[in-house]
Amino acid sequence: MRYIKIFLLLLSLALCPLALAQDAEVQKIFIEKFPDNACKAIITDLDKVKTDKISNATQYYTPIYSTSQANALTSKEKQTLLEMEGNYVAGNILYSYSDKYRNGVVRQNIPNDKFGIGSVDNALVPCRTIAANRHIYDIGTVIFIPGMAGKICPQSHTPVDGCFLVGDVGGKITEHGHFDIFAGECMKYNFKSKICEDKNEANFSVPAGSKFYIVPNNDAHARDFKNEIIGYIRNGWK
Repeated sequence: MRYIKIFLLLLSLALCPLALAQDAEVQKIFIEKFPDNACKAIITDLDKVKTDKISNATQYYTPIYSTSQANALTSKEKQTLLEMEGNYVAGNILYSYSDKYRNGVVRQNIPNDKFGIGSVDNALVPCRTIAANRHIYDIGTVIFIPGMAGKICPQSHTPVDGCFLVGDVGGKITEHGHFDIFAGECMKYNFKSKICEDKNEANFSVPAGSKFYIVPNNDAHARDFKNEIIGYIRNGWK
């Protein structure tokens, strides 16, 4: 009996680091600064596209939790997360409102979609994807917001150039100039306010009234911008 107890004690000590590692705080995935050649080309032709003013610029995220933190959430809270943000991560499992990953998928198995998937099955790209009303702004439209240029992307910790791709649909967005900017993963998600309290999140936005430019999805510059993002993702997010 004594030997059995010793064996069990040694086994528990051996498994303890593994358990702690599995339940360790999840960290944000590092991504490199976006290539900006396509955006630079867009900026040189701004006199050819329409302009408007921001009515509202909001943010959405992919909240990330350790396994134990996620297990502490109720089924209703998990459903609310999916309805509000579209995706969340538990440990290394991504859950999505989309049927594609509704039951969860290991993020290492989906390198292109690891930050989440939008409502039109597009990969969400931190600080590049924005959601809008699809009846006003077609998927693939590029929105250039000068006031966002130089803002620090919370995911990469590097400045952005102000160009964004309409790659998601905001179900509750009804007006012109309202964009929901995908800011990436969120480690300190305030469930009550639905706001991310991570560093740089609060500054990654612009006030109402800010000017923006609209590059239609059938414009060559918009296609180049989209293809540049695709190439960036396929190159390992760099």
